[in-house]
Amino acid sequence: IYNRMPMNYNLGALLLEFFELYSMDFNYVTVGISVRFDGYYFPKGATDRKADFWQPERPFSLAMENPFEPNIDVGASSFRISLIQRSFEIAFKVLLSHVTHPAKPIVSILASILPPTDEMRKRSTITRLKPLSAGRGDGHNSARSPPRKRQRR
Repeated sequence: IYNRMPMNYNLGALLLEFFELYSMDFNYVTVGISVRFDGYYFPKGATDRKADFWQPERPFSLAMENPFEPNIDVGASSFRISLIQRSFEIAFKVLLSHVTHPAKPIVSILASILPPTDEMRKRSTITRLKPLSAGRGDGHNSARSPPRKRQRR
């Protein structure tokens, strides 16, 4: 998903869209989620999926395909999805109200509910001031090197 995102994406907007989708737009009764092949939705009642993903006694259950075994529903054991859905709706409305009627001018959506800490400001400053790596050898840097992977201990 990050390969398709522009360089200047807004995490607050993404969070707002997530809350809106999974609180008001997503149909938990008829739709399942797959993260395979860049992610997609599928009908829980489709002939080839009904046996694995449709729970008649719990029609509002979350249906989520296991990426390694597509016929396994990893969302089957989820419960209180309606409570989670309502919580997402409340979060969406509160966040939206902060954006549409801010108590004070804000620079970002997230900053309206999660004010930046001193640590966050320090990291931001360090990131901006950090010299670019992978230079051309003449003192000018042409591109950043890719982020290093964390080693497991």
